[in-house]
Amino acid sequence: MLSALPVAAVLAALPLAGEPVQVFAISDPQISESSGLAVSPTHAGVMWTHNDSGDDAQVYALGAKGRTLGVWRLDVVPARDWEAMTATTDAQGRGVLWVGDIGDNNAVRTNGILVHRALEPASPGGGGTLPATSYRLRYADGPHDAEAMFFGGDGRLRVVTKDLFGGSVFVAPERLDAGAPNILEREGDAPGIVTDATALPGGRYALRDYSGAYVYDADGELQARVELPSQPQGESLSSSLDGTALFAGSEGEGEPVWRVRLPEAARPAPAAPDAPRPSAAADAAAGRGAAGEEGSRWPYLAIGLGAAALLVLGVGRALGRR
Repeated sequence: MLSALPVAAVLAALPLAGEPVQVFAISDPQISESSGLAVSPTHAGVMWTHNDSGDDAQVYALGAKGRTLGVWRLDVVPARDWEAMTATTDAQGRGVLWVGDIGDNNAVRTNGILVHRALEPASPGGGGTLPATSYRLRYADGPHDAEAMFFGGDGRLRVVTKDLFGGSVFVAPERLDAGAPNILEREGDAPGIVTDATALPGGRYALRDYSGAYVYDADGELQARVELPSQPQGESLSSSLDGTALFAGSEGEGEPVWRVRLPEAARPAPAAPDAPRPSAAADAAAGRGAAGEEGSRWPYLAIGLGAAALLVLGVGRALGRR
């Protein structure tokens, strides 16, 4: 039996983040399963979100107080299991929305998963239809369930699988092809039960589960742990544009979005003046305009086993009370 000591040792060595602050509560009753979250790169004070499976292929623009500014339908196939979204900018500085129809609870999507790309509307208010391009992705080793995706510092799309005892990071080709399947190759390890991800400046990124988030440097080395507030089903994560804070949301009606400031050690260093912009590289990857060496898997396995033990213990107590 694996001791809980390695888990404690790994986590205790990481810097702690600041106290969470509620930014707003999502007030729109139409948004009952917020499963993705993205800070707009071009509209100040605006965040984007979407529902989990069961909704139409549409995204919601949220204002600074959590009210819906506009509902925008993507001109794509019907949504199957939308689980993640992110936002970048293209070479002209326009905002780009990426939505991941990547959920696959039973690992049966042998024909692949989908990622949709659409330009942000010039004004997020009101609503309408956004022309979009869809990319089909397939895992090299067969179907996986996933709820998280992000663009690395090299501009390549990553999809993070959701597994109990440790998932995987898969990377897409350098250039996405809208006319043929894009093969996802396994790149590295991930913690268990990852429900969302977000890119940070400088090639860093963060992954979250139902209780916390983990910040990594560009080489995939764990830098910090971020305790998140208790949430009914925390499945969304985004970051501030400067990469100093994370935003976390949850499924459920009227759920708040929280802001957690990252510890100093986990904040990205200022980019060099001539450094390439990851968002522009992401646009080039789509035909318009990398993680380092894999680390040891045992910290993820230990964390996963610890989380599973706590889950089993909680269920046992609940059954005992019954």
